[in-house]
Amino acid sequence: MYQLNELITLSFGLFGACYFWLSRSRIHSLGLNLLSTSYMFLVSSWLLTVLEGFYFPELFNLLEHLLLFGATLFLFLWVCRLATRKAL
Repeated sequence: MYQLNELITLSFGLFGACYFWLSRSRIHSLGLNLLSTSYMFLVSSWLLTVLEGFYFPELFNLLEHLLLFGATLFLFLWVCRLATRKAL
């Protein structure tokens, strides 16, 4: 079964995902692709958190944690790229 806080987190995350989707050309021009990919992985893991209450709990739990790992990896790559940029 799902919990109310999971649905609230997912709904806020989907609003953020819509913002990223609507401003994808600006995100691409600013070089924030790794950050937006990390965020999409995070929102996908929140979706799987809700779905695991209804269908295939073991599979969705595994996929959720793999997506969280992927989100962390892309965030780490974005921070590394940001840290190695030369000052303007």
